Formats: sequence, structure tokens, C-alpha cells
Amino acid sequence: MTWLVRQPGETLAERAGDQQRVLAVTREENFDTLENRVLRAYCDLAAHVARDYLELYKAKRSTTRARKVEAFGRASRRLARQLSQRGVRLAEAGLTPNFVLQHNVHYHKIWTSWHELLDRDRVLDELWRWQARSWEEFCALAVVVAFVGIPGAKLIAAAPLDFLNEQNRGCWIAYDNPLAAFYLAEQKIVVEVRYRMRSPDRRLSDFAAPIWVRFGRSGDVTGFLGNIAVWPIWDIRGGLIEGEVEELERVLSLGARANLVAGIVLRPSRREEDLESQKTARVFAAAVGTYGASLWRGLGELTHFLTRTTNPDVGR
Repeated sequence: MTWLVRQPGETLAERAGDQQRVLAVTREENFDTLENRVLRAYCDLAAHVARDYLELYKAKRSTTRARKVEAFGRASRRLARQLSQRGVRLAEAGLTPNFVLQHNVHYHKIWTSWHELLDRDRVLDELWRWQARSWEEFCALAVVVAFVGIPGAKLIAAAPLDFLNEQNRGCWIAYDNPLAAFYLAEQKIVVEVRYRMRSPDRRLSDFAAPIWVRFGRSGDVTGFLGNIAVWPIWDIRGGLIEGEVEELERVLSLGARANLVAGIVLRPSRREEDLESQKTARVFAAAVGTYGASLWRGLGELTHFLTRTTNPDVGR
């Protein structure tokens, strides 16, 4: 239309010129439309949800509902594969719907169902984050308890802890920093346990540890002797990771400017009654349970490591 109005003449025939030809829109068949992208994205998610359902209810695979879910999952995978073969890309979350997605009866159902599945995934993502945050809180309190077990340890001050009735983004406690300050009489050391500091030292924040232990001599005005990083890592499978201790040794070698003297990794155990631990002179890695013998043995080994690490007379 823009080209046409710029041509000389008053009528369409005059504007068409001697050859009586005008520019026009050409249509090419293309399956990669917005609504088909949404359809493919929905089919992919629906197939995953169907597979998760069947895995969760293996004992009920012979029921009518399970057979319907299995058939729906196969149909979703087949349609997603066909769309992919025709060059249809996956839609990204957060896109603006077009007229077809808003007003076509069939595509609108797909649009709303796709968003329901996306919201379900967001809820699951939040739950995983909440589990990790709860594990962090558990480990922070475990470190405090480990210091209580050091012979001669005296609690100087402790932040008030409020245990919430409802979680707040995975947090079940409200606290101040430091969580606790101890005086270790035998070592003549003052120790602070800090958790998720709002404004951590820049040199410490590079190591992304949510829990920090710092210690120094009583009455020494030159500052703290060193910092211990504690990384609580949540893993639904539990257990230690092969080669992690060696990797942490290399990480600690980069912490001279941050006065990083040791590192601790705490993971959940595979089974509550089990305890796995590995240690070197500067690294302690353990997979501990949340109650029972595994927890108490883990706290005992953590206490032993902290006792040795915070002793200024022990060479590092």
C-alpha cells in the first residue's frame, strides 16, 4: 500500500503503469507461528508431567487413569516431535499472546493450560529453593552447636532467634548477626559465627559461602586471625561428591587476601543412620543426618575439626 500511494496517477489503473502491475503481499506457508510455538512448548511440558505422574504412581499403572495419562503423554511427545521436524521453535515464557491465542477456542485452551504447567514448574522450583534454604539454616545452627561442644568454650553472646510459624521464602528463623560469639579458654580465642550477612566483605563474598566463622586472639587489636567458610549444599540424593575435597583445597589457595584458612562442606546423608566424612588439614567435608547417631557423630567430627583449626598454635 505504501508503494502504491507513491505511484503517479489518480486511479488504480493509472498507478499500475504501462505493464498494469502492482506490488502485492506474497504468502509463504510457515508452520513456525506463535501459536504453534506455544503448542510445542505445551506438548513438551505435558509429556514431562505425564512421565513424572507415571513414575510416581508405578503401582497404579494398570488403572484407567494411568492408561489415559500414558496415552496422553505419548500423543504429546509425538506432536512435539512433528512440530520440531516442521521447524517450529519453542515458545519462551513471558511472551504476549496474539489474537489466535486469545480468541481461538482451541488455541486459547492450549495457552491457558501451558501457563498452568509453567506455574506448576515455578512452584516446584520454589520448593527446591526452600529446601536448600532450610538446609542452610540447619547447618548454621549445627556449626553453633559444634562450638558449644569444644572443651572450655564459653558463650559470650547469642543473637535472639525467632522460630517462625510459617516459612518466609524457605526461612524458618529470624536472626541477627553474628549468630553467636564464643570464647575458647584453652586456645584464648574469640570466635564469631555469622550467617547470610547483609553486607559481607567483598573479599569474602567472592567465595559465596552463606556461613562464615572468624576467630582471633582475645585482646589482640591487630584483627582476626582467620576465616572459615562453610558451604551447606543440599542434594536430594545425599552423600559426598568424589574429588570435592581436592577441589576445595584449590579454592582455599585463592583465599590468601581474604585470610581464608579452612573450608567446610556439609551435605545431607544418603540415609539418616549413615555418616560420611573426608578431611585434610584445611578441608572438612561431611554428609550428616538431621537426627540420631549420624547427626551426633557428624557434630563430633565437626567440633574436632573446628577445635584444631581455630588453634593458633597449630601450623596451617
